[in-house]
Amino acid sequence: MAEDYSDRPVSRATLMEIQADREVIEEGYDFLDEKLVLLAQELLQRIKAYQQHRQRFRDKQAAAYDALAMAIRRHGLEGLQLYPPRPLETVKLHWRRRDFLGVSLIESAQLESQQGSEGSEAPPRPSAEARDCAARFAELAADGAALAAEAANLRRLLAEYEKTQQRARALDNVILPEVREAERSMGERLEEAEQEEAVRIRLFAPGYSAS
Repeated sequence: MAEDYSDRPVSRATLMEIQADREVIEEGYDFLDEKLVLLAQELLQRIKAYQQHRQRFRDKQAAAYDALAMAIRRHGLEGLQLYPPRPLETVKLHWRRRDFLGVSLIESAQLESQQGSEGSEAPPRPSAEARDCAARFAELAADGAALAAEAANLRRLLAEYEKTQQRARALDNVILPEVREAERSMGERLEEAEQEEAVRIRLFAPGYSAS
């Protein structure tokens, strides 16, 4: 809500104060409008990056499923389940943050696996199919981390865009019209007061006669 100016004294100083408030609000609206444009541009770029990561993830997912099918043919499902899992403590997620108009974005998200992290136990029946299956799913996990980072960036940017849009609409549709109306009303009241003052001065001026 705009400030209530109805209780302010009718004066040039009050009018100038309202005008100054209106100029500040208009500058704020212009800033928010520019911010919306920049956020929209960043969103479009991030959507393109997300689509690219998603397609790469789907390709890696298909390759991982094919490798899994080959490993199952070689070992059978129960035999493949005997393979020791890779310990999660050997996998680290690395990223860096970038600030964009107050939005914290994730950049260069990568999974890093330490050497020799195939498992604490040796597999009972090592095979090229099983090794390829593990490698494919490791690649899929890495691409999944990048895809998740892009999805998080999109959600953060969209939330900031919607919040900025709401603020801009509030200024443009509610606050600015109220301040402009207060400026117009104060200008009219000031003009009336000045006219009344001019009439009073003439009436009480020395030597003035109404006839």
